[in-house]
Amino acid sequence: YHVAGGLWLNGDVDASALKASVEAIVARHEVLRTRFVADDAGQVQQWIEPQGTLDWQEASLPATQIADAARVLASRPFDLAQGPLLRAGLFPTQEAGKSLFVLAMHHIVSDGWSVRVLLEELVAHYRAAVLKEPLKLAALPVQYADYAAWQRDWLEAGEREQQLTY
Repeated sequence: YHVAGGLWLNGDVDASALKASVEAIVARHEVLRTRFVADDAGQVQQWIEPQGTLDWQEASLPATQIADAARVLASRPFDLAQGPLLRAGLFPTQEAGKSLFVLAMHHIVSDGWSVRVLLEELVAHYRAAVLKEPLKLAALPVQYADYAAWQRDWLEAGEREQQLTY
């Protein structure tokens, strides 16, 4: 299923800086460049793309149509094998000074906790871009795939049987 939400933004929004900020987050987090492909035996494999693509939608609409456009963006099915598993959109109202930013991800690459982290990074990227300041984000010590590998090793070391017995 989808993890989706929208934020109303007041004032002028630099759409290209916002889009570039989302693209930077996709580049930073491997899980947002991931797709899940079944091999000939039906085993699903995780594929991390070296460079992500962003499914971005932007349209200036009357305020009465924005909620429907956001709903369509957020509810459109994701193709786990093809990706991308994240999409975003900016819908400025035709009345000046207000825009709706919408973000939707498949739950396989995100959860509620991750959304908070992603939004904090989005604000940092956007602020740095608009103010033409250097970005101050610490390097990521691990990616999600590292955690998954550690968990697999842990389970294969005998913990799986103990957990199943429990």
